Amino acid sequence: MRLESPREIQLPDMCNGELQGEGMSNMEVFTVALRRSKMNSAGLREKWSFTRHMNPSMCPVFSLGLRWWATWEFSKHEPPNLLDRTEYYDRYLLYTTNSNEQLLEKTQSDALRAVYDKVGISSSSLTHTRRRCGARMLEAKEVDLPSINQAGHWNESTMTSVYLSGHNRPALRAMSGFEKIKGAYYLPRATVTPTRHIGQQLFGWVDRAQETLNKRIGTDEQDLAGLGLIKCIKFVRKAFIQDLAIIQDDFPNLKPFNHSELFKGHLWKDFAKEVKCAYYVAQENGTAYLQTFQHMRE
Repeated sequence: MRLESPREIQLPDMCNGELQGEGMSNMEVFTVALRRSKMNSAGLREKWSFTRHMNPSMCPVFSLGLRWWATWEFSKHEPPNLLDRTEYYDRYLLYTTNSNEQLLEKTQSDALRAVYDKVGISSSSLTHTRRRCGARMLEAKEVDLPSINQAGHWNESTMTSVYLSGHNRPALRAMSGFEKIKGAYYLPRATVTPTRHIGQQLFGWVDRAQETLNKRIGTDEQDLAGLGLIKCIKFVRKAFIQDLAIIQDDFPNLKPFNHSELFKGHLWKDFAKEVKCAYYVAQENGTAYLQTFQHMRE
């Protein structure tokens, strides 16, 4: 995704779904549909997709959950009113104070430059660094050139931009840390579902909005777009909570752990223990399942 693209994303542009047949875990895919970009002068709908990474600390879904937590829970910005279409349709994913105003390019560039400086990355170009690195990561995984082109929306044909789903599976597998071949996707931590009590400790307003919108189904007030957005937010919430259970050991001073009642009770400790057990046991065993597919690749 180009540097300017995240600034264009509004809440209704987002959705999620599952790609089946990808392994022991179905691949849950987060998709953003944009009609505005540098190379999209015709206004065609471009789909940008990503999925959960094998490593929680490198997971884009976790990063999005952290962003939403910082915005809606820590900074106390008003969350979107999902019961009123006119209230959330124009809200941007990234903003400073007014959610209906797009994040300024300078604000984004300054923040990204500060991150690069903090971790010691030296780059003469902010706009192309991530796209260049992404393409090279796929190349290193031996993903074929047409898949790389499709993933980056380079040299797109009518077939890929209009008729295909937009989910390039080999690229999605490789970018999430797995082998590019079908069947290798497996997230042990995703098998442990947070309890209802734990889930509602974070973005609890989503559950209340869902109850109301479910009652409106079949009436003049039904809002399928709102229910779709709720499904998307709940997917991110679930992934964020699961990944927090792993990340807590490495980053115990991360702000959510010190500013939420969620992490102070025995329910969280029991849940986190179960998630870490699933995650680390799979790592220690070397996951014979994944090794089998490595042999198939060779």
